[in-house]
Amino acid sequence: MRKPVLFINGGKTERGQTAVLTHTGSVGTSQKIWKAIFKQTPIIEVSNSLDDLIDRSYVFSKVINSYKDQGKEVQYPKGKKTLVILWSGGFGIIATNTLTELGLEMPYFTGATLEKLRKVHPLKIGSLNNPLDLPWIASSKEFLALSKAAISEDIDLVILEADAWNNMEGKSFRGYYSNLLQIKQLVESLDKIVMIVLHEYPDSNRNAFYDMLVKDGFIVFTDLKRAGKSYLALYEYGIKRSNLVKD
Repeated sequence: MRKPVLFINGGKTERGQTAVLTHTGSVGTSQKIWKAIFKQTPIIEVSNSLDDLIDRSYVFSKVINSYKDQGKEVQYPKGKKTLVILWSGGFGIIATNTLTELGLEMPYFTGATLEKLRKVHPLKIGSLNNPLDLPWIASSKEFLALSKAAISEDIDLVILEADAWNNMEGKSFRGYYSNLLQIKQLVESLDKIVMIVLHEYPDSNRNAFYDMLVKDGFIVFTDLKRAGKSYLALYEYGIKRSNLVKD
């Protein structure tokens, strides 16, 4: 199976089976058969949600096409270790709870890695652990240096909480956006995944910022949980493909 297949199983419940019969005139396939199919093939089962299907399709398309554009073989994620970079301690707590509940791993920075971060920039406010909480320095060279120091071969997914700025023509915003682009370049050079979480709210600057991110090839989600779940589908597909090759 050369292309990913994402599948919504509409007949999972007894009532759903009735709906299948009403709609198609045929009885839905036994769930035991579907479970065997999902287990023995790289098909990814998607919950009964069109939003989930769109999210998964979006991530698969972005990652696969990125590799194709570079003329490289697609590298699917091999792990769940996640680094979150943001500038809000409150959001960091929410992010930690949300991602760990989904099954993603958020390793602590200890030992040599933590010491390296402290040498780069000893924060007075925020945190040099994971999540990497970096308030007030987003447009600075220290933000980029700390982010690069925290990103390594051991990190599989990098999620950045982002937001629009009131002055998107100013020097500070340009420095911030340059940092985002360089982080993206580093993560992708390691064949890892980087995602932006840009919360949705009615604002012209926010919409302009979203357009910039999409134009420059970022994977953008409005919700952290949607980002995490979509990454896990990509990870699951890669593991399934790998296991089939081994078998």
